[in-house]
Amino acid sequence: MPFIDNFIGEEAAWFKDGEVVPMEGGVKVGDNVFFQNYVSVKKAQKKGEYTELGDNTYLCSFVNIGHNVKTGKRCYIAPNSTICGNTILGDHVYVGANTVIVQDLKIGNWVKIRAGSVVDKDIPDNTYWGKDGKCVPNQYSPNYEKSDNNTN
Repeated sequence: MPFIDNFIGEEAAWFKDGEVVPMEGGVKVGDNVFFQNYVSVKKAQKKGEYTELGDNTYLCSFVNIGHNVKTGKRCYIAPNSTICGNTILGDHVYVGANTVIVQDLKIGNWVKIRAGSVVDKDIPDNTYWGKDGKCVPNQYSPNYEKSDNNTN
């Protein structure tokens, strides 16, 4: 039996009213999605639902993608990061190493999240999530507009 170091759950289950309910959804993987070692992707909870990985997404080692997560195109998830269930990442999102994104959040397009962060609220488009949980304009976004109010 060959050693498989990436996992897309077949036998996953969740609990509802004290009973084990099998995860009946699926996983959709876009074109050119790259999986490094020991990546875990949970399939969606219900039949007809999907965990979706957008085109050209890169998942580094030890990344954990929760159920019903949706990533946009060209996302980069750095090592040891966890994206909890029902979270939506826009296009061109960079998630730094050792980051946790809690469930039920929306992360906009062209967002950079600092390594070691715990993201516990939605992040708007074209921003950078800093160490203290504050969002500042992302100067690397193609939609960045320099103004006197930006400290970058």
